[in-house]
Amino acid sequence: MLSFFAALTILAPQLRGAVTGMLLSYLTMTWLSMPSVPNHQVLLSLIDLLLLLDLARRSEHFPSSHTVATTRALIVVIYFFAALAKMNSEFLGPLSCADIFTQHIGAFFRVLSGKSPLDSVPSNVIRWGALVIEFLLLPLLIFRRTRSVGVLLAMLFHLGLAIDPVKRFFNFSAVMYVGLLTFLLPLRDALRLPRLLVASAKAGSLLFLFAALCLSYDAELSTASLLGRFALGAMLWLLSFVPISLFLLSRNWRAPPESSLSGASAPYLAVLLVALLNGLAPYLGLKTGSSFTMYSNLRIDAQSSNHLIIPRSLNLLGLMEEPVTIVGSSNEALRAAIQSEGSLRVYPFELYRLLLEHPNDYVEYENQLGEQRRAGRGSPLPPAPPFLWLRWWIVFHPLHERAPRCIW
Repeated sequence: MLSFFAALTILAPQLRGAVTGMLLSYLTMTWLSMPSVPNHQVLLSLIDLLLLLDLARRSEHFPSSHTVATTRALIVVIYFFAALAKMNSEFLGPLSCADIFTQHIGAFFRVLSGKSPLDSVPSNVIRWGALVIEFLLLPLLIFRRTRSVGVLLAMLFHLGLAIDPVKRFFNFSAVMYVGLLTFLLPLRDALRLPRLLVASAKAGSLLFLFAALCLSYDAELSTASLLGRFALGAMLWLLSFVPISLFLLSRNWRAPPESSLSGASAPYLAVLLVALLNGLAPYLGLKTGSSFTMYSNLRIDAQSSNHLIIPRSLNLLGLMEEPVTIVGSSNEALRAAIQSEGSLRVYPFELYRLLLEHPNDYVEYENQLGEQRRAGRGSPLPPAPPFLWLRWWIVFHPLHERAPRCIW
């Protein structure tokens, strides 16, 4: 259904019913995936909510100036929390996720040409470089005079991430590209693009959509797989993102459009506040999953953290206490996770979620006193944790003992 409405929107964007169907289909998919939703899907869902507000308000321009300004603010929020989370000893140390992703990207180049240009770059430069770039993007995008430079730097940064053949950050980079383009859109007037540019963007989007539906990629780093992924991404980039980006950058390089949240109505600001709350969640103790930490190696709980500035979570809901270690289960996926990690430590909130989602399975676990217990499938459940009704949004990552911890 989503693909149908997406194709219809590309062909006839003036059909508000098609646009509404696409937005609602995507939001439905996100809702069904809650609470473990990738960060790019969280961001895109928030943008979809803004666009639905425009449709409901019958805004003169689509997207409205409120949506454009709020989307810009969302992009800045994403970069802030991504950079904040990376300020930890593990990301900046020898077990950094940055090193792992550099190896992935290096594998891409080695398959294509036999060597990688990243092999000669010191690891510290890559780790600190990623952190500095994300922090540097904040003032570059916020201040009007440097906005075009910030957009160009961010696009190059995400282009590099997009060629990771293992993690496949293409989806995240594509969403960020769309968000970055809003910094080059006028707030008050409708944007007029050349017809050839519009035709190229439509062709690239349709070809990408068709290829994504028809092709499936193997998990191995084979030459055919890498070339296939690269060709699919390059098709969308060269026909859609690159022409529009170059056109808008050349048009706005010296005088980017103004940016202001003043005058934005409460529903638009509410969407922005949701994003802020989501990014603050690990530090407040609300959740650690799907919270814009972006593969940062961040470890934080009620007692300690590896963050260089924030010593511990505030644990406002009291859910980050008394973790248990799952040592056995009748659930096959859980057994595989235990075997992979050696042990699986979770908060009682996540233990209870597992038992509710798999009522026909049992779980054997060990509490902090070393007591072995069994729950589910005939055995009594542990006491229900508080705020269980918020489990559609709250999710905590397992407390991995092994590093690196590269989780979105």
